[in-house]
Amino acid sequence: MNPVLPKFALESAKTTSVFAPSRFGLKKAAHLFAGLAMVALLAACAKDEVILPGERIGLRAPFGAQEPATAMVVETRAEVTLPPAPSFSARRPVTNSAWTHSNGSPQHHIDHPALAQTIRPLWSVDIGEGDSRKYRISTTPVAKDGRIFTMDSQSLVMAHNTSGALLWKRNLTPITDSPEDVSGGGLAISGDILVATTGFGEMVALDVKTGGEVWAQRVDANIASPPTILNGLVYAISRNNVAWAVNLSDGRVKWQLANAPSVSGIIGGAAPAATNDVAIFPFSTGEMIATFPQGGVRLWSTTISGRRVDSAYAGITDITSEPVILGNTVYAGNASGRTIKFNRANGDVVWTAQEGAYGPVWPEGNSVFLVNDQSALVRLSAATGETLWKVDLPYFVEEKIKKRKTIYAHYGPVLAGGRLWVGSSDGVLRSFDPQNGQLLSTVPLPEGATTAPIVVNNTLYIVTGDGALRAYR
Repeated sequence: MNPVLPKFALESAKTTSVFAPSRFGLKKAAHLFAGLAMVALLAACAKDEVILPGERIGLRAPFGAQEPATAMVVETRAEVTLPPAPSFSARRPVTNSAWTHSNGSPQHHIDHPALAQTIRPLWSVDIGEGDSRKYRISTTPVAKDGRIFTMDSQSLVMAHNTSGALLWKRNLTPITDSPEDVSGGGLAISGDILVATTGFGEMVALDVKTGGEVWAQRVDANIASPPTILNGLVYAISRNNVAWAVNLSDGRVKWQLANAPSVSGIIGGAAPAATNDVAIFPFSTGEMIATFPQGGVRLWSTTISGRRVDSAYAGITDITSEPVILGNTVYAGNASGRTIKFNRANGDVVWTAQEGAYGPVWPEGNSVFLVNDQSALVRLSAATGETLWKVDLPYFVEEKIKKRKTIYAHYGPVLAGGRLWVGSSDGVLRSFDPQNGQLLSTVPLPEGATTAPIVVNNTLYIVTGDGALRAYR
């Protein structure tokens, strides 16, 4: 007699031989049903699960967060309501005839420059290769004696007059290399000498009138950040974290100072700052070292520490804000979410603000202005570091959350003509009220900014991503 199979086995047997009738198959089926019955019996006897009362917080939620972390990021910048900011008073604008370093001077601070409140395009000229996926223009223009100097993304230096006419150009690529090999560098002026640093690991001194080479000094690694010149010495930092001081007259090395290597860095990087009695070097490890200018003897060192706990980019330790020296105070910031005020004499920390700075800050009066690491224009109290107001700038290029990868870059701020000016890669030059952060004006900026603006003789100059120098007045 054929055994009687369960219905599910009979239906399966019509299409496959796996369930062919056998006594072994019946035995396995019996064991299966017995096991299921045992599980059901145990489940019926189990006690109800005790659910503990209290708030549920995700294991990966940022420390101190009010809401559990979720898989989908809706917005990375919190809405914060701040009390009314104290009144702001700036010094009277003055017409400046030079902008010799990043943020204007070897101390990376300049007197409030004069500029009209309403500006319009004056002219634009080509300066060479623009931004691409492989190369970036990282050199802010410098200007002196009616000449504006630029460097493109492939080490081509140009000089133009205030009408936009080309005066001279010089390619700083060594004959043994190709312009497409590297990107990055910087410019600074002292007297009749323009000093350029390059990604090829060279400092090159050029005559400002002709572009002729005065001297060249090769170092051990590329120099992606601008140099600083004061009292006959050129200061620079190579990417292997070595500080250099060379003579402006002949390029001979005066002294060196090595720091620990770092695994991360920013294209461009921060330049040293200098006064008559101190030279301050920002290293990509996050350490700042102050030295005696003539001999390189270390005076003090301090570290910009701390980071945003919920941001991957906060792992970058590089100092992205040039040290800004104002009297006995030094301001500097990193890409990880911290800006710090130091005592210039001994390096002691006065306060720490939980805002990163992607360029040199602008201290003025009772305030410090900066563009932070989350694309916001921020006003801090110079006395305490407290955030007085914060205005969000365009952040992600893509609006859809799942496509958010690229962010807009913002350069500045520069306080000129009583307004804060910020150039952005979204194609807009914006001005803001320093009192409350209110947007006052927008000026079209074709192809978007790729450097910070400079202001000389009531004219604003800025370089855009297509490799153009643009003038506004």
